[in-house]
Amino acid sequence: MTKVELDKIRLHKKWPFRIWSFFERYFLVIFPLGISIVSFSMMKLGIINNDIQLIAIGSITFILSFLITILIFKTLYNNQFFKNYRIENLTIEKIETSLDKCSFENFHYYKLGYYEIITEVSWLSWGGLITIIPNGNELLINYKSQGLNGVNLPYVNLKDKKKLKKLILVLNSDVNF
Repeated sequence: MTKVELDKIRLHKKWPFRIWSFFERYFLVIFPLGISIVSFSMMKLGIINNDIQLIAIGSITFILSFLITILIFKTLYNNQFFKNYRIENLTIEKIETSLDKCSFENFHYYKLGYYEIITEVSWLSWGGLITIIPNGNELLINYKSQGLNGVNLPYVNLKDKKKLKKLILVLNSDVNF
């Protein structure tokens, strides 16, 4: 991440848009969208040939695949935004102590002024990338599940989500700081 990208994130509270990021983020939408197109063609062919079974199967498949397409698209779209948390007396030491308390093991602070945490691989997840950007008394947090070759997945690991909630609670409490 460059200084310009970091400033854009702090200003807009989302990842900056690039042409490649469209393919990177929305690659997974292609498969259910393709099924929607094929099932729509099945419905159309069923109407032309007056085949009730083809219309029924095409309709059910189209509705399900279209809903899955919308769900995946919405989730991947929301992954580009940072959640904003207001925390008083936010310091680098406070963040690092809280990360240790919440058992985030693989975190790294970059001199530009942000943290990256690589989460563990589990049975249900290939791991993820958490980006934490301190911005005065605000903390910007973004979580992206990663698949093979760094493809963003529309799945949020519940274990990581709980750890992030615990991190915010620890940061908001002034105990032991």
